[in-house]
Amino acid sequence: MHALLFEAASIQQYLFATGRLREIVGASELVEALCGPVLDAAITAVGDDSGEIEFARRAGAAFYAFSDAPEPLQKLAAAWPLLMAQWVPGLEFQLSLGSGDSAEAAQRDARSRLLGTRARSVQQSPLPGPFSRRSPRTGLAAAAVDRDGSPLDRASVRKRALAEGAELLNRFVEGARARDWPLDLSGQKGGRAFPFVGAYSDIAVVHADGNGLGLVLRRLEEAAKSRPDAWIGMFRGFSEAVGESTVQAARRAVAEVLEPVRDGGLYAMRPVLLGGDDLSVIIRADLAVPFTVAFISAFEEETAQRLGPKLAEWGIDQPSRLTACAGIAYMAASQPLDMALGLAESLCKAAKSTVKPLAVDGEVASAIQMHRVGSTSAVAWDDVWENEVSTRDSGASGQGVVFQNSLGAWCVQPHHSLPSLADLQALVAFIDAHPAAAGGLREVIGLVGRDSARARFRYRRLRQVAGSSFTSSLDDLLKRCCGCETLDESLPYAETPVDTADLRFASPVPDALLLATMQSRALLEKELAR
Repeated sequence: MHALLFEAASIQQYLFATGRLREIVGASELVEALCGPVLDAAITAVGDDSGEIEFARRAGAAFYAFSDAPEPLQKLAAAWPLLMAQWVPGLEFQLSLGSGDSAEAAQRDARSRLLGTRARSVQQSPLPGPFSRRSPRTGLAAAAVDRDGSPLDRASVRKRALAEGAELLNRFVEGARARDWPLDLSGQKGGRAFPFVGAYSDIAVVHADGNGLGLVLRRLEEAAKSRPDAWIGMFRGFSEAVGESTVQAARRAVAEVLEPVRDGGLYAMRPVLLGGDDLSVIIRADLAVPFTVAFISAFEEETAQRLGPKLAEWGIDQPSRLTACAGIAYMAASQPLDMALGLAESLCKAAKSTVKPLAVDGEVASAIQMHRVGSTSAVAWDDVWENEVSTRDSGASGQGVVFQNSLGAWCVQPHHSLPSLADLQALVAFIDAHPAAAGGLREVIGLVGRDSARARFRYRRLRQVAGSSFTSSLDDLLKRCCGCETLDESLPYAETPVDTADLRFASPVPDALLLATMQSRALLEKELAR
């Protein structure tokens, strides 16, 4: 048996190379078509009319191909880099051949070769000479000029050529039309401008990723070893079940959240990536949490329906559904999109690292973590956590006190030891109902770390003015979010059970203020537009 493995690399870097929405959209279409019509054309070109090539995986810009004879895969391996250079110039990829006594052995041999090689990309042409014009966004040699006369490199030209494609859009809405989706984030009226509400122009980049897929794959490999004749079919069935679950979950989220606010116009979202168990979208800020919750909930249900029976049939001891985590990076439409995507991915990883050790009966909780892109260029959540979210105050005893302006990951469903998104949304609703108090809470959070004594004074004054009913309700909500029975009434923070040299306190208020701001701005604009 012989195997050919292909995996695209640095996809997000390729998608966001220029930061322009039109080119991001075109790049998404190019990548989406790789393992579809492009691969079909390649198989036809190498003359595999007899169907000798079988696929264990064919989705998410990757394919694992198998054949009893080496020639079909060797021809495909020889043609594929040339095709990549023509279709997606500049996209990095890995490609390797392997062989063995079985499909599993051939895949293992090809995988070892794949992991031992660096990602490569076919050299883009034309090569820039000393007097060549270059694209100001990528530094590559110009192959064309934009309408305003600025030079474009060859990859950007290819991306723009596919900006009106609907390959990816069809995975979100069956029979989608390109003209129903935005192509411009500038906010200018006319054309395909993003459908903001009035002057409100905040967006969010959402990145979601399934939990525990690696563990399921390892168990699938173990189960497949005892059934060598069914190895390819098992992995193909698994890949198709996960891929179809992700597509259906995305479609359900669009129907539930985006269709009701569309009102015959453009969708308030632009898909970026949907493959395997991954999803990335650019969406209007006030819709980010509802869309993400709808997607994750539907993903859990769809995997239970499609994947659960297969795992049971194969004798794999695994929860009957997959869960997912997501990162949401809020930003102004004028800020760099690549920064927001990097932060969204990092937030997603941070949420995963929080919920993974707290799995219940082998199932990891679904969770969301969010942050607004700040003035720094940091996209790694660890850096953002230390430089933007955490503030340090020196206590009277000399012991360091760290205030964390976020609780981190919020579970989509109630969890015994993690903060619940429902409790956060209850706190958001409370803040929305008391707009005057929201300003006071924002001032307190801003003072914490800079002048903790003044922050405590301002918080006590806020509670006195607001009255006992307000303070009692606020304390109850803070306790629910923080998962504690008692609360220090001097600040809206609770001590975190972290074993460090510093005393650490965390608050759900900054998360609630962020969500309240994102949601109330849109509501205000809607009221003013009436």
